[in-house]
Amino acid sequence: TIRGSCYRKDYYVVLENISSHLVFGKIMLCVVDDCDTPGVVVLLCESSKICNLGVYSVHEEDQIRCILLKDLWDYCPLPGYEVNGEVYIALKHALFDPIYS
Repeated sequence: TIRGSCYRKDYYVVLENISSHLVFGKIMLCVVDDCDTPGVVVLLCESSKICNLGVYSVHEEDQIRCILLKDLWDYCPLPGYEVNGEVYIALKHALFDPIYS
């Protein structure tokens, strides 16, 4: 648990937001280095937004990445919901691209 958010195996985190397309990672392992810097090892996931339901459908890829929690696009870990063999993620709050002037 970091700053009130509980990161655990098989939860999902938002790694990037590329042109309003979210890149998710499925947590495989939570790690802390010798300086107490927390991170996660994730399995990358392809996502597609299902607008009428307000959820994202995710499909696991064959790539693994280690990322520090401070480098996540969003701090909030999310559970996946399996329905008929498909995994869906509902965001807990809106995510926006930063606007630079």
